[in-house]
Amino acid sequence: MIDPQLLKNNSQIIEINLEKRDIKIDFESLKNLDEERRASKYESEKLRSDQKKLGKEIAISDGDEKDKLLQKAEKLSQKVKKLTEETQKKEEDF
Repeated sequence: MIDPQLLKNNSQIIEINLEKRDIKIDFESLKNLDEERRASKYESEKLRSDQKKLGKEIAISDGDEKDKLLQKAEKLSQKVKKLTEETQKKEEDF
């Protein structure tokens, strides 16, 4: 397992170490996968935060406004679920 922080900050060290061990890895692909993984995780956390804020708004609203917010919350929930699954898949691939 390659340390994600080391990959992000000191990728040259990893490349040199892999060459010394005569290990062949598509390093650019690995770096791209790490960047995608981090971006997906960030977006997932951001949506989750929005979901929590929306939950608080729903709690204090009533009537038609509450119904609209509940529909918005349902859509947001589906997005969060989908993005979380994608992030999990990228974590596994990494």
